[in-house]
Amino acid sequence: MLVVGTTATFPYIIDWALRVKNSGGMLVEVNPEETELSAAADVIHRKRAAEILPEILSFEQKALNREDTQDTKEYLNQIR
Repeated sequence: MLVVGTTATFPYIIDWALRVKNSGGMLVEVNPEETELSAAADVIHRKRAAEILPEILSFEQKALNREDTQDTKEYLNQIR
């Protein structure tokens, strides 16, 4: 799950993100600032969404097309 550009101060935002995480999903935070979800995130990008999302989405599209076999978490950690 991507959590993008929110301060994550509202319970309804935190709850659904943590439900995904606690169900075995991967939590990716995209935000220039630390949030209440930062401690739970598997991958954190401290950039603006406009800077990093095109690269993340390009990777995900390749993965969906089975062109890329690299581990998702490893790759997302390498994007800087």
